[in-house]
Amino acid sequence: MKLAATFSAVSLAVLLLAGCGDRVQEEPEPEPEIPRAAVGVHYYTWYDEQNHWEKGVAHEPFLGFYNSGDRAIAEQQIEWMTAAGIDVAAVEWSSPWIPEAHFRDGFLRASNLNKLRWCFFYDTIQRFQQFGDFSPDRIDFSDPSFGKLLVDDITRLAREFFGHPQYYRIDGRPVIWIYLTRSFAGNWRATLAELRRRTAELGTPIYIIADEVWYTDPEPSRLESFDAVSSYFLYDSDRMGGQASWSLTEMADIFFPAYERWQAEAPLVRNRMSGRPVAFMPAVVPQFDDRAVRGNLHPPVLAQSRQEIVDILLRAKHLAALNADPQERIVWITSFNEWHEGTALEPTIEEGPAFPGGNYGFELLQAVSEAFASRP
Repeated sequence: MKLAATFSAVSLAVLLLAGCGDRVQEEPEPEPEIPRAAVGVHYYTWYDEQNHWEKGVAHEPFLGFYNSGDRAIAEQQIEWMTAAGIDVAAVEWSSPWIPEAHFRDGFLRASNLNKLRWCFFYDTIQRFQQFGDFSPDRIDFSDPSFGKLLVDDITRLAREFFGHPQYYRIDGRPVIWIYLTRSFAGNWRATLAELRRRTAELGTPIYIIADEVWYTDPEPSRLESFDAVSSYFLYDSDRMGGQASWSLTEMADIFFPAYERWQAEAPLVRNRMSGRPVAFMPAVVPQFDDRAVRGNLHPPVLAQSRQEIVDILLRAKHLAALNADPQERIVWITSFNEWHEGTALEPTIEEGPAFPGGNYGFELLQAVSEAFASRP
């Protein structure tokens, strides 16, 4: 099925339509180019006939309720990503069983994987909850089992996967995303130091991107343990004032001031191992709707149009361009295919109105393409 061609045809139609109509006599001055920023997405391999789809989804995928271990599915997803200008997939890892097995069978065997960089996104919540009770609000490394698990897991991943030719590197080091570090408490600094020691012994000293950014002020004593800080999603229902739903712009107007503060302050801190300034990497969620999974617990954030998404991505691109090292100029998007929370860029069926909150077809990938099309 040549679905990549479908996306290309949609893009071409948009460009052709933009050129129609009467030509004005004076063209407006073009806006200054934003320096190139890469695009990364969070990517999930946990779907199959028995797993995850039954939990509920906000939209219906174009490819149907697929098996992530199907190589043809992964090849089509990679084709869509690269056609939209996506550079890196941060692959969620939470278990050596189903998600990793599907990753090996599907994504890692894709014939077009040479088009895309990838790294792992270590999902602390999904991983740790398999081994006992804990609170996502406080992940206490005073319990040594958490630290041992994290170090052993990532050391094994380093041994088996970090040498892959497409594995994403910054400063020559393989990148590992770690989820919800902002909840780390107790002896977590020693855990990360041990992780760095173990991976360095393998010849793969790591570059850690931490899910540390929140509405609180940056803490230098925490930041110095990381190479870069970002966020998976700055969703805080307490800040939403009781509204039934929010537009993407309303949500962005809350979190961009926090981003600007972190962008200004994070690089003032140097990583205790490398001595490099800690980079800030902005993240964007195109929309959020988890009502199919959690009922009305969380007010949804719904994009009102493709242009609204483009505008938010451009704001993030401006912030990413402030990083001194071009390798660290990247915008992360949550997500490519997290269907439960309605954050997916991956195409849906094309049925009914796309916005707000409908099956959006290829509109979200088109927004990414438009926002990152100019890459000097």
